[in-house]
Amino acid sequence: MPSYCPGGESTHFARILTKYELGEALKDFKKPILGTCAGIILLAKEIEGGFPGFSLERLDITVSRNAYGRQRESFEDDVFVEFDGERAVVRGAFIRAPRIMKVGKVDVVAKLRDGEVVGVKSGNVIGLTFHPEITGETFFHEKLLKLI
Repeated sequence: MPSYCPGGESTHFARILTKYELGEALKDFKKPILGTCAGIILLAKEIEGGFPGFSLERLDITVSRNAYGRQRESFEDDVFVEFDGERAVVRGAFIRAPRIMKVGKVDVVAKLRDGEVVGVKSGNVIGLTFHPEITGETFFHEKLLKLI
């Protein structure tokens, strides 16, 4: 991987997966996965503008990294959830968050008030563009545990 690649968490994760040859094993990992923020980038099938690293391609979505802006544009907002027939409103922290630009064959499980998709699920893989844990939300973690 070139040393000039910009990056934060997702780039760092991708470098580790490549360096220690973990990527292929995780592509075939059958247990439930919850990827938040940088995690959804690694799980996405496509990353706008390319990605200087390894993608697991487990979710049929296109994401754009840091799409909401820099650290100072980070924000919290209500997230409207519909997950396996259950509805909830949770608080999410969007910190240099990616944005889901295109949705393929996945279930949409979370949206912002304006309808923007911020969470998807495919089988036992859940991807969120936000951090629920920072605001003390446990909804998605509970759902992950039920998948196990």
